[in-house]
Amino acid sequence: MTKRESFKKTVYGYWASRFNCDTEAFSQSEVSLFVDEQYKNREGLVLYEIGKLRIIRIAPALEKEIGDPSKLQGAGETLSNKELLAKLLGNEYQIEKKSVLLDHFLAAPDFIPQATPDEFALKRLDPKIDKKLLTELFNACTAAELDDADIILDDPDPVIMGLIYNGDLAAYASHRYWGDDEIADMGVLIHPNYRGQGLGQGIVSSLCAWCIKNNIVPMYRVFDDNMISKKIPTKLGFGDLISVFSYGIKKG
Repeated sequence: MTKRESFKKTVYGYWASRFNCDTEAFSQSEVSLFVDEQYKNREGLVLYEIGKLRIIRIAPALEKEIGDPSKLQGAGETLSNKELLAKLLGNEYQIEKKSVLLDHFLAAPDFIPQATPDEFALKRLDPKIDKKLLTELFNACTAAELDDADIILDDPDPVIMGLIYNGDLAAYASHRYWGDDEIADMGVLIHPNYRGQGLGQGIVSSLCAWCIKNNIVPMYRVFDDNMISKKIPTKLGFGDLISVFSYGIKKG
């Protein structure tokens, strides 16, 4: 098996196990419903575009209102997402797109390493030994920025890389594992005093290099409206984009 074949097996194997389907399903222009008990208290729904397949993730209560899912057959190629949901839900519902989350995955042969400035020291951080550095960075950022990066000081990620300058933790990148520890979901944070210097792509590149060396697939998630952060996966060679659309729905 080549590196690229292994990469696709890992990425699409994860999503296939998550949605109880075969990996071959992602090569078909079809639409599938996934009823999730975890969504029982959720308002709205989520639509995933994985390969050619679109998966609509809904709460059990909504499934009862939808009725016969066969109405989706043949809609995979002809309808936009909003048209598809309108056909599924009927005229009783108003549909509003809330957000679009983009999942990027990096195959080892596509990796384009990015250098970090010579004056910054690259270090793998230990949450206990380097707690002061980490705390100072987190205190300099807003709660929203920490939330976007999915970073929690009291629940540190297993691998953390940092760029240090004049005693400051200027840039941070870490990951949490998905699946059977085969996919690394990354978070990145730049100190407000050091933004605009290209440190994000450099620190993420360092974490990608570690992942590839350890046979782990790097993953980079970013909201579609975050124009600055979207540049990072492009520069590093990430591909195999999966789009996750969140919709609010209400009757009337």
